[in-house]
Amino acid sequence: MNTFFRLIISFIDIFIPKNKRKISIPCINDNEWQGNCSFLFQYLIKNKESLGIQINILCNKKSTLLRNQDTRLNTQYLYSFKGIWTLLTSGIVIYHHGPLAGRIPLISSHRINFHINHGIHFKKIELALDSKSQEYKNISFIKTKWLCKYHSVSSNIDALSCCSDYHTYLSNIFITGIPRNDLFFINNDDLLPQEVINDINKLKNLAKNRKIILYAPTWRNQGGAYIFDQDEKYSLEQFLINNDCIFIYAGHPYLKNRVIPKSKYIIDYNNNFNDIQSVLSITDILITDYSSIWIDFLLKDKPIIGFQFDHNTYEDERGFLFDYNEVFPGEIVYDFQSLILALKHNINVDFIKTEKFLFSKKIFHKFTDGKNCERIANSLLSIKND
Repeated sequence: MNTFFRLIISFIDIFIPKNKRKISIPCINDNEWQGNCSFLFQYLIKNKESLGIQINILCNKKSTLLRNQDTRLNTQYLYSFKGIWTLLTSGIVIYHHGPLAGRIPLISSHRINFHINHGIHFKKIELALDSKSQEYKNISFIKTKWLCKYHSVSSNIDALSCCSDYHTYLSNIFITGIPRNDLFFINNDDLLPQEVINDINKLKNLAKNRKIILYAPTWRNQGGAYIFDQDEKYSLEQFLINNDCIFIYAGHPYLKNRVIPKSKYIIDYNNNFNDIQSVLSITDILITDYSSIWIDFLLKDKPIIGFQFDHNTYEDERGFLFDYNEVFPGEIVYDFQSLILALKHNINVDFIKTEKFLFSKKIFHKFTDGKNCERIANSLLSIKND
């Protein structure tokens, strides 16, 4: 569907009556479904009768969501007549990666456009970026604040960060916790997406009671992934063998030059698993760089290592809302040898939560009870839209 027809649909939307108990989650890119969308949908569908809601996913024509065990009964092709009508008559639309997840801009008039966000706000995005930076020049002309009036966040600090990124009103932000972090506290498989359950079982079978080290580098606008040379691959393998571990390499889906060393002790997450949260939930040590994944992992009370082989160029490229060194709770290393030493310091010792660790956990997480999805659902239904 071209831009002209999308704008026509946006105009028609103004005149269509909305069903306040009808919720739509547009998701054209399957890579954006896992995480917050998946967990919140699972909660809403399990509780739709008690909440008195209808819930629909609107996706592209070839989406795996049309065949997925958890989603297929409540998923429609967005650009069909039925899909467009579902979107236009929904009184609540949930967004997750900005306001154009469905590629059709919808204003908040007579509807609740609610942004659950991709993650906890840590990096500068949108309106928090330096207006002279290349990153700012590359962002979409469409701003989240124009289309998404309401947001859910993880903590009071996260709410202020949300204001900085989107220039939204603090009164329109709900502090609920983010949906995917419920996994760390849920013991009932009925409340989990089936793909998450499958991932956890698969990883446990692969690990065979060995410790799990997760390496999760983030996407970069310029440059690419760290490439392990042969000597480094051998050193890493020896460490894994000597300490009874496996190494899960989970590069961001858009990360360039991602080369996985070939080894039976090193597992490519991207080709074996669906949802990073499932792997995170049973990880023993996390290695990351600038991804906010470490903020989620704070809830596990386990070691976190920062591997920043390109810290100078990355900081110049994007920037953070916080002083990274002040809030990052673990050791930060800049080369492979230092990374191996940091792993040796953490692998076979009882983890001690430092003051910095406890401080970071407190400012980024208000809730640790596994009820984030419940709070978001209650927030959605509590809003009195004009």
